[in-house]
Amino acid sequence: MGDSMSEIAAPPPSQFAAASFHVPERIAAHRLSLQGDLLHVEVMGNLDREVIEEILAVYQRCIDHFGYLLVLMGVQHSTGMDQQARRRAVEWGQDHPTVQSAAVYGAPLAVRAMMSLLHRATQLLSKQDAAHMTFVATEAEGRQWLEAQRARLAAAAQAKRAARSTS
Repeated sequence: MGDSMSEIAAPPPSQFAAASFHVPERIAAHRLSLQGDLLHVEVMGNLDREVIEEILAVYQRCIDHFGYLLVLMGVQHSTGMDQQARRRAVEWGQDHPTVQSAAVYGAPLAVRAMMSLLHRATQLLSKQDAAHMTFVATEAEGRQWLEAQRARLAAAAQAKRAARSTS
């Protein structure tokens, strides 16, 4: 059994660096960086439908490249999301529940409440509890939590690939 676990465990992030692809440094005022297989997004101000579409496209590229999405999100400067952006984020999340985890740091109470509601709506609509999100106090805590998620996501990604190849 130990051998099968090593087959599905993801390599350490340093092994992803060479296989990385370019993500934009900014989408509108929001800052993005890809660090190994971890996407760091710093939300600055409001997210509208146009901006969320661009960010979701980056999320999709990460899933296409790595098989999963690890997002570290700083929201201390966020002022929220408009209704169309919230709707689109939930729609997108329904299609990717097993291959994503997000750690959110710096969330004021109002932002935390909104993100919790969006996450719960995504879980209810997708009828799965596989996507994981947590709120942490610091960026370092978020990185640590995401590190613990990597093997689970790599296994889910491998299972999805195997299911597609047998279909």
